[in-house]
This record gives sequence, structure tokens and C-alpha cells, in this order.
Amino acid sequence: PASTRWPPTARASIVWMLGAYHARMPRVAPDALRLLAKAFRSESSQVKLQILNLGCKLCVLEAERCGGIFRYLLDLARFDTDFDIRDRARLMRAMLLSPACPDLHAAAQQVLLCEGPAPELSTAPQEGAAFALGTLSQVVRHSVRGYAPMPAFPAEVPDSDIREPAA
Repeated sequence: PASTRWPPTARASIVWMLGAYHARMPRVAPDALRLLAKAFRSESSQVKLQILNLGCKLCVLEAERCGGIFRYLLDLARFDTDFDIRDRARLMRAMLLSPACPDLHAAAQQVLLCEGPAPELSTAPQEGAAFALGTLSQVVRHSVRGYAPMPAFPAEVPDSDIREPAA
């Protein structure tokens, strides 16, 4: 399957492109959503978020054609282990499918179909990860004057009296 040949960032970018340019390929995007729904449970979180975004856009534009698949995706996402997936699915369900939120439903097309920048997906470690947590060097992402890195773990266990407060 394609999920084993391509890294998650590549798959997420492809799904994003399907959502961003769905008007240029009106027959491809719904069929791609159907195929992505089959493999939704085995995808990484970043791919799942992009699949939900694609389903949301297609549900707004083609509710009669993609509404069932979108509901299926929301049901799968409801029980996902990642809280971000669950929260996003809950928001999408409230915006598009809940009769209790007519104001959100009315603005859904404007919100979901607006132009925006491509998502930044990275497999590299976070910038600033080389510096000690909570330091100014981590925030500005370079070594500042007076920065002292965390010492390496000692080869021998130190005495426990170093943990006692000084008198």
C-alpha cells in the first residue's frame, strides 16, 4: 500500500493539495476521500488531520456525494487516540452537521474554503531542541552570552549529601 512507501509528511501534503485544488479535479477529490477513509485508522496524526480537512471541504461543496463518507470519518475520529483528532472532529461535526449551531453552519463555507498558506510539516527535530529547556537560548534558537549547556550524566553516582540544602 501507498502508506508504507511514502512518509507521513508527503502523504499529508498530497491530501492538503487535494483539498486546496479540489475545484480543478472535481472527480478525483471525492474518490480520493473514499480511498483515504478506508486507511484512516492506520494513518499518522498529521495525515488524519488533512483527511478530515479534505472531508470537511468536500462536505460543504458536495454534501449529497461526500456527506456519508465525511460522517464515517467523523465517527472514526471520535474514538482516535490523538486528542487533536478528536477535538477537530468534534468541531467539524458542530460546524457542519449539528442543527444546534446555525450560525456556525451558515459561516462554514466562508471559513473552510478561504485561501490560506500551506501547512508546515516537518520531520526534523524542533528548532532550539539542542538547548536546555526553558532557557533564553532555546527561545531565540542560538547560544546567548552566559549560556551553559546541561552537564552530561556523571559516570559515577554522586553522594546523596549534595542534594541536602547548604547551611
